[in-house]
Amino acid sequence: MNQFTAQLRETLRRPRRALNLLNAETRRAFFARRKLESFVRAAWAAGQSFDLSGVGYGRRHSGDTGEISTKPMTYYPFLAGVAAHIGATATIEIGTHWGGSAVALMRGMLSRLPAPLLVTVDITTESDTYLPAQPEYRFMRKIVGDANNPKTVEQVRASVQKADLLFIDAKHTAQPTLLNALLYGLLFKPKVVLLDDITHNESMCAAWAVLQAIYPCQSVDCSTIVPKIRSRTGFGLIALDRLNS
Repeated sequence: MNQFTAQLRETLRRPRRALNLLNAETRRAFFARRKLESFVRAAWAAGQSFDLSGVGYGRRHSGDTGEISTKPMTYYPFLAGVAAHIGATATIEIGTHWGGSAVALMRGMLSRLPAPLLVTVDITTESDTYLPAQPEYRFMRKIVGDANNPKTVEQVRASVQKADLLFIDAKHTAQPTLLNALLYGLLFKPKVVLLDDITHNESMCAAWAVLQAIYPCQSVDCSTIVPKIRSRTGFGLIALDRLNS
């Protein structure tokens, strides 16, 4: 075995040394991805401790749209886990629907704080059927309106000045989703932005591609790390602040 071969084998045997062969940008991306993976796994694990039985999605959007689902969505434990893991004091949700995701988020928040705040925005009043009857509702404010309409934005700002967590699950097309993420990201400076259904259709895939281009080392599809979170339609995470894994 010549000296070069021996050195190569020794380098590959030690991952840290192998990383030294890469340029600084590639190394930064590698460690950022590892940090995101560690955070996603930790938040998922934390979410398993929450009892979300009966916290259902509500009326279905596809198939039998008259059917009411009383089962938690697969990503609900992750929502609770992220909220708890970052110690979120305030959360903004865009896309209330029935209110199951709001309850999951609030249960995570309440595990760390006695009186957190969740502001949830939707164009409909469908959550009126379920959400006001939940004990967590006293820590929430529901706003009816288009989240990207300036009047609605002002209503949100009147309720909260800064949010630790932003969850987007509204109109599944590129333009409103991108505006949600960028507008609320700039105004409310969340530590973490979560987006459901990032691979649901071509338009959402395009939106996610843009966000990944803006945040190349801060964004990840959580379902590639823990498939149980959202196995078919993806679940995006953007870390706008340093995360504790």
